[in-house]
Amino acid sequence: MLTIGLYLLGQKGLNVLENLYIKYSNEILFVVVGKDENVQSDYSKEIIEFCNNNRLKYYKRDEINLPFTTIQFAIGWKWLIPDSQNLIVLHDSLLPKYRGYNPLVTALLNGDEEVGVTAIKANKEYDRGNIVGQIKLKINYPIKIKYVIDEISDLYTELVLTITSKYIESDIKEVIQNESEASYSIWRDEDDFIIDWNNESTFIHRFINSVGYPYKGAKTKFENRFIRILDSEIMTDLNIVNRTPGKIFSIEDGLPIIICGQGLLKIISAVDEDSKQSILFKKLRMKFI
Repeated sequence: MLTIGLYLLGQKGLNVLENLYIKYSNEILFVVVGKDENVQSDYSKEIIEFCNNNRLKYYKRDEINLPFTTIQFAIGWKWLIPDSQNLIVLHDSLLPKYRGYNPLVTALLNGDEEVGVTAIKANKEYDRGNIVGQIKLKINYPIKIKYVIDEISDLYTELVLTITSKYIESDIKEVIQNESEASYSIWRDEDDFIIDWNNESTFIHRFINSVGYPYKGAKTKFENRFIRILDSEIMTDLNIVNRTPGKIFSIEDGLPIIICGQGLLKIISAVDEDSKQSILFKKLRMKFI
């Protein structure tokens, strides 16, 4: 008999739960809810609310006495799961590429033309389990990470429903990962969200889009405080003979145009890191660091 356990975090976790419930409401025995303080919204409240509204049993991440299930799925999960028996882990990359942390951010920063989601059987080696499903998504730049997550969330649901159906039919096929193609994406902290104005404007623009909502956003120091850059626009470069990255070149309708290592970038939207209030740019002789 099919029974399902879920370890869920984020928008992808909520999306899978909502859609899996439609077809397998009676088979879902438990949901473990993860929380992540490093994003603006981890969807934990929404997942708990859905469980309460539909009388699904949910647990906190540190609870260990969970019911046995014939198959388990980890969606957006960042932590070790002691009971990895019958566990399928879904990962935000086309494994074996980008094993590790924040692979979707890394793929977008690198300008990859394809991203995707891979389902693997859990084992003791990090993100090295046999592949049981994979779906690709083509990317056209510029693109914001929120839009990509929306698309990826639907792929998660599609993959979980497909694997569940194949499990019922005893038709899950495993593919060993090719170690020669493996690459890794390491963890990020607050320092990794700081803009380096020595980079090209095209990269900085992509950086802002890649670490935006639901992440906290790219940041820079301005007037002795950090601000978050939420949106930007690439401008035509000019021949600036004494180019100094980070300096404001001009202000158009209250929107500053910043000199980059190569190219110019207009700041469309920025907020104070602490107050979240919009920043008004009035002084020309200022520099972002």
